[in-house]
Parts: sequence; C-alpha cells; structure tokens
Amino acid sequence: MGASKILKELMQKHVRVQRSWLQQVLFSASTLLGILVSLRSGTSGGLYSRLCFSTGVVLLALGILQIAIALYAHVDSLKRIRKAYAEEAAAALREDRATAYVSVRARSIFGICETGGYACLMLALLRLRRY
Repeated sequence: MGASKILKELMQKHVRVQRSWLQQVLFSASTLLGILVSLRSGTSGGLYSRLCFSTGVVLLALGILQIAIALYAHVDSLKRIRKAYAEEAAAALREDRATAYVSVRARSIFGICETGGYACLMLALLRLRRY
C-alpha cells in the first residue's frame, strides 16, 4: 500500500471522526437546551438566579449555533473540492493530460466558530452550575 493511499485513508478517517464528534456535541447541547427550557419553572427564584439561568441559556444557544457552523465546514469543503476538481478536470481535458491532485484548505472562520462554540458551551455549563 502506497504512502499516499495510507495518508488519504487517515485523512478520511480524521474527517469522519471529527464530524461524528461535532454531531455528538451538537446533539448533547441541543438536548440540554431543550431540557433546561422545558423544565424552567416560571419566575421562581431571585434576580441573580434568573440572570444566571438566562445568560447560561444564551451562552448554550450561541455554542450550539457556532458548533453547527463548524459542522457545516465539511459540506463547504466538499463543495469547494468538487468545484476545484471540475476545473482541474476541464483544464486537463483541454491540455490533453492526466488530472492533477487538487485540495482545498478549510476556511479559518469554521475553526474560529468551533473554538468559540466550545468556549460558549463551557461558559454556559459554568454559568448554569451557579443556577
């Protein structure tokens, strides 16, 4: 088995594991948000308690949004690689040569959203712990 084939398989496995991880985090956070909102009892508790709960829920929602954006990175990368490959295939056909290897780098905004999402989820858990 060639080194490039091994590298390709490892990269594909990495993408699958990362996508699965983000899906699990997104599912868990969304479930927690649903439970918290549905079990919240009206206006019980003091102002500090309500403020902690509200900011915790907002942070949780922001974390969910950012993790969902980070998960979209996989769709974005596939769309961009498909476009790059189509352009390379057309150029190779015009120039009567074999297609070359094409790749795209993930956009940095998705990495920023993933990091921000984790931060928001951790802050939400810390804030809700005080509730």
